[in-house]
Amino acid sequence: MARRADSLHQRAVVLLDAGGEDRALGPTLLSLVDYVAPNEGELSRLTDGMPTATADEALAAARALRAQGAAAVLVTLGDRGALLVHGGVEVEGKEEVVLHQPALRPPGGGAAVDATAAGDAFRAAFGVALAEGRPHRDALRLGAAAGAIAVARRGAMPSLPRREECYALAGLAVAGAGGATDTAPAVEWEECADSAAADEKQERVDGPSDADVELWPSPSPSAAPPLPLLASRLNSMRARPELWRGAEPLSSVLGLIARQASVAGLSLVELNYPQHLEGLAAAEVLAALRAAGLRAGGVAMRFPESAFSAGALTAASADVRASAVRLAAEACGWVHALNASQLVVWPQFDGYDYNLQVDYAAALDAAAEAYGAVADACGPRVRVSLEFKPTDEKSRFALVPSTGAAVELVRRVGRPNFGLTLDFGHLLMAGENPAQSAALAHGARALFGVQLNDAPVRLGAEDGLAFASAHPQAALELLFWLQRAGYGRGEREHLYFDTFPLREDPVAEAEHNVRVVGELWAAAAAMAASGVAEEALRARDGLA
Repeated sequence: MARRADSLHQRAVVLLDAGGEDRALGPTLLSLVDYVAPNEGELSRLTDGMPTATADEALAAARALRAQGAAAVLVTLGDRGALLVHGGVEVEGKEEVVLHQPALRPPGGGAAVDATAAGDAFRAAFGVALAEGRPHRDALRLGAAAGAIAVARRGAMPSLPRREECYALAGLAVAGAGGATDTAPAVEWEECADSAAADEKQERVDGPSDADVELWPSPSPSAAPPLPLLASRLNSMRARPELWRGAEPLSSVLGLIARQASVAGLSLVELNYPQHLEGLAAAEVLAALRAAGLRAGGVAMRFPESAFSAGALTAASADVRASAVRLAAEACGWVHALNASQLVVWPQFDGYDYNLQVDYAAALDAAAEAYGAVADACGPRVRVSLEFKPTDEKSRFALVPSTGAAVELVRRVGRPNFGLTLDFGHLLMAGENPAQSAALAHGARALFGVQLNDAPVRLGAEDGLAFASAHPQAALELLFWLQRAGYGRGEREHLYFDTFPLREDPVAEAEHNVRVVGELWAAAAAMAASGVAEEALRARDGLA
């Protein structure tokens, strides 16, 4: 690769897309490329785990990569835009130039529906602009335009924009055959900068912290909130194997990914560790995801019963707890490798069956310590999310049996990257109203994930039925409160269908869930826009 870059460098600008690379790039390769272009997760891995969750952290990591030998670093930051760090005494007489390009709104003020390939679109447009002789500011704006168009469409290849669309959204004239035209409308950098007082040549990087984000934002009267990205249970794809016509067997996780790719409307996959990933290389999984047009949304921790039947993160044995923390840290390694955003921990064995079996106080102390250790091991970029379940055949009473108890555990752990994933069926099993549970978790800034399904909850069973099939009114209210909370504004928040089709075609069942959640999401937005829901809440009249 370095030899190829050396050859290219004799006649062209070389931009290195760092997608999927975990290792240090090395000074030889870095010296042969003009721009290294990672996203924030890749930047963290290329800099030995440096945090990139805030703009200041991303800038520090980009500078660290430059210190390794990169001439310029272009970092895509999702809905926070992009950052370009370049310089040297030959560049405008400065040691360093830092440019920040905030994300642009999709054309016509449309909603973001799928971030798949947005970073690829950004880098491609940036490279085209450089090839046409555009300055960095124009190249960044064109990249932002390409990304904005891509997020407004579902899928990978189908979302990639045409060149003319990018120039139109960026407010620039298309370059002619002779290179960049000087008839393009001037783009004032102050319109794009975080700070209006920033110097025209060098912009100050600044970004909102979690504390700056309004807890209960007012609904927009003009536009429905975008539906969060969707994922679905991968093991469901094992059902009705006689209907599968793919080349990969369903005994392989790669076959399950290939089958899930046929579900219209899904963008993300969640994989279990170690169940799905043991024995595989990250490159294999990433290649399967790319071929499927999907991305990894997260990794779900599944503690093996053979080692943890008596408890995992709350086990009486300190050695067993330490082993559970190590296994969860390994799972976080997969989160980083797959460029996912969260580790979801289902503590299936952390509970008890009889009275006088467990020291509750000691077990909860152990839980707080262990979850804190996992959150620290994963690093600030990865959200560690507890998916509580009040009862299970493996532990009749969970040590964390309710949303209130889970929120209290979050408080005790005290890590900003530790929160909760709420499962609709688990909340019903706990005797809770899912919407109220979501409001409670969000009020504690702990709502990291939502899993959708439904259940009659007969005899305490977890049925995993299609979403809204048994409790449509509760499902609608949950989505209303998720919209009220601004859930899904960030790329890390998505909706996951945790359902268990048995007799049904799993592809058709997943597409049914996609359709139903879309319809109910639109209905919830319409209720909010009309004011009907708010009036009912003020009057406390459930029949209004």
